[in-house]
Amino acid sequence: MVAYGAPNRWHKRSHRGRKRCGMQFARWSVRVKLGQTKQPKYDPDVWAKRLVNADPYLAKVPYGTASAQEKALQRYASSAADVISATRSAWDIARDRYRSAGITYVSPMAGRQARGNEIRDWKAMPAGTKLILPAERPETRQFPRDSARDRMDGRRPLPWRTTNEGGA
Repeated sequence: MVAYGAPNRWHKRSHRGRKRCGMQFARWSVRVKLGQTKQPKYDPDVWAKRLVNADPYLAKVPYGTASAQEKALQRYASSAADVISATRSAWDIARDRYRSAGITYVSPMAGRQARGNEIRDWKAMPAGTKLILPAERPETRQFPRDSARDRMDGRRPLPWRTTNEGGA
């Protein structure tokens, strides 16, 4: 799955982000089970320089070899996945939620903690700072269903559906 991001403080140009939750469907082992044995070799927008690649590790999942995919996915499953480094910012880890009260930052210096909405100087964030992300709610872990009429309740569409997909 792909995403588009407008320029921001970390990426000066329009960029191609990746949706981590959808990466499981780009894995070679899953593609074979689904009968999707053809795999794109590159992102055409990045190749044409219309966008820059915002997350090189995650780009290896849809466009890399099976071993490159596994290596990239392990990086995001490791204990270091939620730690700020020279190559991973708070935005890379928490995306748009990086400034929210639901994200807790634990400094490597004396273990001081602050919530995302309390931090004022993002450039002073030291490498090694760990992000504690809120636990994922159970309803967000569901897989999409086949039917467009499936609903969480009688009025609202499922979170992965748009309002023009089967009305709502």
